Amino acid sequence: MQLLKKAKENVEAVLKDKDASEKQIKSALNELESAYQKLQEKDITSDEKEESDKALPRSVTPMFNLLLIGMTLIVAGSILAF
Repeated sequence: MQLLKKAKENVEAVLKDKDASEKQIKSALNELESAYQKLQEKDITSDEKEESDKALPRSVTPMFNLLLIGMTLIVAGSILAF
């Protein structure tokens, strides 16, 4: 990440320089492309993947449960009333 940041700063410096030659621009661009290609995607271990699979996402499940309980009470109350 440090390499990419340094390459980005170099490209920005070259772009700000109005007198930059085509060679300097190409060199800065090649440095940036090289740094980008060296980035690696983080590999998630199987243990981390299992833990992320176990955790349920936040959703409307509690609201659905309350709705189900309410409907059950309404149905039970209607049956008992008649």
